[in-house]
Amino acid sequence: MLVSPGLCYGKGLLPADSMVGEVSHNVTFTIVNPPSTPFRVVAWTTNGTNVITSGGSGADDIGTGYVGRITLNSTTGSLELRNLVLSDTGEYVVTILAVGQPKEGTATLRVYGEYFVLLAKLTISPNPPIIEGGSVTLTCDASGSISNRDWRKDGQPLSPSERIIFSEDNKTVSISPLNLTDSGIFLCHLANLLSNENASYNLTVNCEYDTTYTVGQKNGNMAYSKCTVYAQSHRCMVLSLFFAVKGSTQGGPNVGAIVGGSLGAVAVVAVTELNYADITQFQKRDGGSVQLGNLGISSTEYATVRVNNRPVGVSQGD
Repeated sequence: MLVSPGLCYGKGLLPADSMVGEVSHNVTFTIVNPPSTPFRVVAWTTNGTNVITSGGSGADDIGTGYVGRITLNSTTGSLELRNLVLSDTGEYVVTILAVGQPKEGTATLRVYGEYFVLLAKLTISPNPPIIEGGSVTLTCDASGSISNRDWRKDGQPLSPSERIIFSEDNKTVSISPLNLTDSGIFLCHLANLLSNENASYNLTVNCEYDTTYTVGQKNGNMAYSKCTVYAQSHRCMVLSLFFAVKGSTQGGPNVGAIVGGSLGAVAVVAVTELNYADITQFQKRDGGSVQLGNLGISSTEYATVRVNNRPVGVSQGD
């Protein structure tokens, strides 16, 4: 547990658990239940040496190495220790003399420097969507000194292969070409002799379809409409499509057709101002295709194309 600058810990007279601090940061030993009567003497020691003794008739006695680095709250007895150094590690004891019996508290402080693994994170490049057949690089990093990085996917060790390439220091993993089965939770474990941390990333590999519709004659030439569909699924065999065609030139009702199988992904294409709409196939990026059939209708207005309720650009050309 890292103690952030200015963060206070307290349970009982002093923290029951060990406190952890980072070099150059601050910690506060907070006394939660101080005596209700005025203090006569407050004394803090660590590893048997004086940190500060306050009270009595004389001035505060501040131990060697603590001048300018400590602040004592004379009302509560709490102690702030600033600009931590590794030698601040140790057991701290506070003794409060007030009316009645003296009260004591003990706390252990552990200070870590650059050798403490902190702020682990796992990032990817490029940014999503990550597409089947493309590539991705996962980068695992943290602050501090890192002596070991281990990678896992879905709880199992991740090993190099022809598609999975590790950098020499295991900081990055590159996968190319991507398969849909590469989707899953990637975890990086960073460690050294003193500490360790985990970072994870839930990777989704999408299948991508480039779709070209032949929509008939326009100004004597063939007119085409094209859109790209991303299906967030672990299977990319057949994509369910729903075509909503609005406003036929004959004034008939809206027409829709559902074709193909099920991927858990539905592309909704609202098409208008298309003449002799003859959609024959759904072209996949890898060269395969899915036959769609002929809607056999015509219309006069263009609308929008949406995939999974997300707008997709449509290009129209002569």
